Amino acid sequence: MKKSVVLFLFVFILYDASAQFCGSTDTLGCLTSIVPDSVGLYPKPDSFPPVFNNFIASATIPFRNFDTLLFGTEVLPVYSLTWDTIENLPPGLCWSTNKANNTYATGEAGCIHIRGTACGPTGQYKLSTLVTVDIGVPVETDGDPGGLGYFIRLQNFGDSIIPVDTTQTDSTPFIPYGGLCQNLTPLIVSLGSDQTVCQGSIVTFTPSVSGGQPPYFYQWQSTGSSIICSSCSSPSVTVTQNSMYILKVTDESGLYGYDTVTYFVTGVPYNFQITAPEPSAFCGGGSVAISANANDSVSFQWYNGPNILTGDTSNALVVTNATGFYYLVYNEPNCQATSNIINLVFYDTTSISVTSLSSDTFCVGGSATLLAYASGNGLTYSWLANDSNLNYGNTTLVTSNPGYYQAIVTNAVGCNDTSSGVLVVASPNLPPALTYTQFASDTICNNAPQITLSGGQPAGGYYSGNGVTDTTFNPFAANTGLNFIYYNYTDSTGCGNSVFDTIDVLLCTGIQNLATDENINLFPNPATDYITIQSELFLQGRAYVSVYDITGKQLYLSYQQLANNEISVDINTLDSGCYWLQLTLNGKRAGRRFVKAD
Repeated sequence: MKKSVVLFLFVFILYDASAQFCGSTDTLGCLTSIVPDSVGLYPKPDSFPPVFNNFIASATIPFRNFDTLLFGTEVLPVYSLTWDTIENLPPGLCWSTNKANNTYATGEAGCIHIRGTACGPTGQYKLSTLVTVDIGVPVETDGDPGGLGYFIRLQNFGDSIIPVDTTQTDSTPFIPYGGLCQNLTPLIVSLGSDQTVCQGSIVTFTPSVSGGQPPYFYQWQSTGSSIICSSCSSPSVTVTQNSMYILKVTDESGLYGYDTVTYFVTGVPYNFQITAPEPSAFCGGGSVAISANANDSVSFQWYNGPNILTGDTSNALVVTNATGFYYLVYNEPNCQATSNIINLVFYDTTSISVTSLSSDTFCVGGSATLLAYASGNGLTYSWLANDSNLNYGNTTLVTSNPGYYQAIVTNAVGCNDTSSGVLVVASPNLPPALTYTQFASDTICNNAPQITLSGGQPAGGYYSGNGVTDTTFNPFAANTGLNFIYYNYTDSTGCGNSVFDTIDVLLCTGIQNLATDENINLFPNPATDYITIQSELFLQGRAYVSVYDITGKQLYLSYQQLANNEISVDINTLDSGCYWLQLTLNGKRAGRRFVKAD
């Protein structure tokens, strides 16, 4: 099959200098057998993967040379094509081919290799290619019309992938994305100086790695005593013979660094292992004994990390509540040895306390509320009743059963603490029955005189609520609107109860109460699901219905118009108890009590 191309621009000069040429042949990954039969570059420019700043780039672009060339109206044979230059590569990148002279015969397949570590402004670079085509004479020309144009996207690591803009032309050689390259420092690896150690010394490597782009990836090799964990950052090895260790560290971008260290052994083989009982992690205060084999021919010195433990020079060490990396240094007459490292972790526990939010004694039908308190993050809770687990995990426990209650807190590392207990006692008595009727009218002006509170039975209790001070109710100090006045009483056994009366305080600035003799009927009362309101007020204009609980909080319920003078209120969501229903018409109000039954 013939393959031809139209090249519009011809400049009859020989190639003089290359731009960003790698200067060497590179055959890496050039599988010419997979190159399609049609001319041009593959993959197509819109599918070439992005290049990232500070990452090693290594991308292969296969292509196939032309058979013929359309020169004006003439079809000329192509004897060879030579890649001269690829301009406008991102800074740090260069190009090479799989041929020493970058020259390809008629229809021959080959590869261009883009490689290097880029560092430049992020964006899309329009590559400009120059090739020399031998059509009997060497012709240097722009390769774009022949399908040899390409784009490279340079991005920072972590940026979202931006699609190729295939409309970019040579007149706009760079489309910026807006980011700049942040140069990384060189990747430096150090294993320290060569060492002479006692035969059998346990070496724990602590390489120093800096620069590059973390995280780092480790690869160890050895000649002599073997490292078991070849990919660990700080492996240990028992050195029983002269050994050299090689560490290659590769960073996230693919950059790498090397270092080597040699250990020479001397002396008589010896077991320098230290041991500690399991586990090595403890909650709260505690002690751990670490020991080594006794040997009268050596001296001992204990360390916690880089810190010498002054005075600890025996073959045993007792550590009390002190987190750290512990190891032992042995000094023989002609050498020094190190032991393995034992990491001890002492975790702090979180203390917990339990208090009762109400009385520790409750009456028949009542309950006690207990609160567990502990400070810290990631805490979980459980409760005990008479030393038995309740399988309850909240900080607040409401119980109607007498007993001895404790709470347990557990922190994120598994350490726990148990609180002191609270004894909850159940009284055999019922809460006392109370009566209280205070207000002759359901409404009062806010500027009305103060009212002396009385009438709560049995006597001996106390009054509370908005506007209440001791036994006096001050309408001006109360809330405008519905107010609940409570009479509270506790008998000799500790059983208490409360009852309330309500008063609607009006802001007397021309807004008046609805006539108290208006026909307002509520039924059924008590009710379980719905109450029905019948009133001629609904015929006089738009009357608004509001419902309040005993704390004065307005409740938002569903209402349904049944007739011109009748509305149904859905009270299914209410708890059992007393409530206040209020009608408002033209700035005037009237109210009625109702009871929600179980």
